[in-house]
Amino acid sequence: MPYSCPLRGTRDVQVAFSDEMRGTPVTFSVEQCNADNGTAVIQGNNALSDSGTITVCGYARTQPNRSGNLVIVGKVNGGEIARSAGFSVCAHPKTVVFKHDFSLDLDGEHYGGDLLTRYWVVGYKMVDVISDSGQKSDLDKTKLCEFIQKLRASGTFANTAPEVQAEYIATLSGNIIDHVGLSTLDSVPNFVHRLVKGSAEATQSIRFSCEWCGIPENKTSGPFIENSGYLLARTLQELPGGGTFLLDVVRTGQSVGAAFAGTVEGDGTGHILISESDGQD
Repeated sequence: MPYSCPLRGTRDVQVAFSDEMRGTPVTFSVEQCNADNGTAVIQGNNALSDSGTITVCGYARTQPNRSGNLVIVGKVNGGEIARSAGFSVCAHPKTVVFKHDFSLDLDGEHYGGDLLTRYWVVGYKMVDVISDSGQKSDLDKTKLCEFIQKLRASGTFANTAPEVQAEYIATLSGNIIDHVGLSTLDSVPNFVHRLVKGSAEATQSIRFSCEWCGIPENKTSGPFIENSGYLLARTLQELPGGGTFLLDVVRTGQSVGAAFAGTVEGDGTGHILISESDGQD
């Protein structure tokens, strides 16, 4: 049995019979259900006489600090012969949806307290996180954490960090923005003079935690959102005449390790011009 069954959703569970048990009718049920542990039931056929599949449906959510107490029990003539590992009923993020938001693109703007940072970036907003329960509000005690890993890089991108590990942020914060591009603390002319045409590709995937069923915040081994994989591609080229560069950024959904492809709403491509005049009044 997986770690959890979706709230108001179903989970198929594979049942394996030993050779000596084949042909013996076994009846399955979910036990230890209550207001704290949560409630789940077997949906449809609850009896097998050979290896096959049963379907578990989650009805009531497991409360915090009571995870893993529900079990599937197999019985023959009323006597227990097997039980599953413990599980919970919960709602988890299933699919991430990003969209290129032109209003979030930054072109040489100055930011940040004591440090003046210049940004040339394409802005993507996480416009939706789809819950496996069908209701986004069920994700009220979950958090997200992005992980970016460089695949290849050349030119100006060659010295970018091999990995970027973000902090966990509330899923329902409503303002999750991802900027992809270039930035510098140097003056604009100095930065532009050092630019070298090149390209870079990196993968992005997103982990989650859940206070409801006890999945902790773990940046190295926490579970990934099922559909949260992306490829981030950047290309920098100098335009004719010199002194001005074109930065192209493309976000596409792509399977990354345990994460299947996430969703990109609309065109995931953005373009930014970088020139010595950026950021000047």
